[in-house]
Amino acid sequence: MARPRTPTAILNARNAFRKHPERRRATESKCTGPLGDPPAALSRHEKAMWHEIAALLTPGVAGKSDRIAFEVLVKIASKVRHRGIGDGGATNGELHALNSLAARFGMTPADRSKISAPQEDDAENIFAKLAKESRTRPN
Repeated sequence: MARPRTPTAILNARNAFRKHPERRRATESKCTGPLGDPPAALSRHEKAMWHEIAALLTPGVAGKSDRIAFEVLVKIASKVRHRGIGDGGATNGELHALNSLAARFGMTPADRSKISAPQEDDAENIFAKLAKESRTRPN
C-alpha cells in the first residue's frame, strides 16, 4: 500500500523544497470551517455519537470538508455500540471501514503521531518570529 501524501505545509517546515524548488506543489485546498453540528438526518443515538467522537478529535484535524467521512464514521460507530457485531450489527466490512476512518482522523495512538494539526499559537512560523525580533532589536 502506498504511503499517504505528506501535506505541503509539513514539507515547507522541513525545508524540502530548498534544494529543488521546482518540486513545490500547486496550492492545496484548505478546510473551510469547523466540523459543526451533526446533520439533521442522523438519529438521536447517532447525533450523540457525533458529539462524543467530535470531542475526542485532536483540535484542527476535522473540518467542514470532512463532514461526509465523519458522518460515515459516526454511523458505523453508533451501529457497533447499539447493535454489536454480527447478527444485525456491524459487518466485517463496516468494522474495517470504522478502523480505517478512525485512523484517518488520528484516533489511534499510532495514527495520532502521523497527523499534523495546526495549533492555536502556530499562526506564525517560529523562524519568522525570530527574524522579526532580530530586525526590531537595536544593534
